[in-house]
Amino acid sequence: MRGEPMVLGAISKLYAAALAREDWTSVLGEVRDAFAGHHVLLSTHDFATGQVPFFASSGLEEEHCARILSEEAWHMASPFFGVIRPGTALPRGALASDSDFARSPFYNEILRPARGFHSVGAFVRGPGSLMANINICRPPYAAAYDAPDAAALQTMLPHIAMALEVQARMTVAGGRSRSLEGLLDRFAVAALVSDQSARPSFANARAEALLAAADGLARSPTGLVAATPALTHELHAGI
Repeated sequence: MRGEPMVLGAISKLYAAALAREDWTSVLGEVRDAFAGHHVLLSTHDFATGQVPFFASSGLEEEHCARILSEEAWHMASPFFGVIRPGTALPRGALASDSDFARSPFYNEILRPARGFHSVGAFVRGPGSLMANINICRPPYAAAYDAPDAAALQTMLPHIAMALEVQARMTVAGGRSRSLEGLLDRFAVAALVSDQSARPSFANARAEALLAAADGLARSPTGLVAATPALTHELHAGI
């Protein structure tokens, strides 16, 4: 691992990704670099259905992600990783010796093509009823991850869980917002929302038609405008 400042920087970016201000791939790239890894994979799992509602990675090709996240891979990995308690970060060496792991089908069939051998990872509960999993990996010729690496990842786990929870709630809220917007589009009356500077942030279909006609109310680079400067001043004052 390359030190606490890089870990703290990665933590701050997690929340940016959750709020869709940052790409998850670049954020996980910072996590990978903080732990001097080859790749990192973050995913959420519904073990009742076998579904993977969300995953993001850095340093992994799409074909490797699909193989690692497959149901077959999880069955093969369970002898090693199925005993990990949620909320506990561990290096792979604490679960299986290098020699035993190197002979396992899970390594040879699933991880070897992706150049993963040494790893540090954890499960965390959430969002909702899901279970999240993060694994940071590097190839066999690199140094093994150890207890300090696990301790550093441990400090990140609450933030990973919170970022995923925020993302899940934002997704639900976004869905509700889109449903409301769709409903408002069906109204015969105009519905328009603006900020304090009279710049529209939402207009339903009827409001868009009125603005396009520019017959007493229109858009401008500075916000909504009325038919005359005096009326525009009154409009802005009212908003």
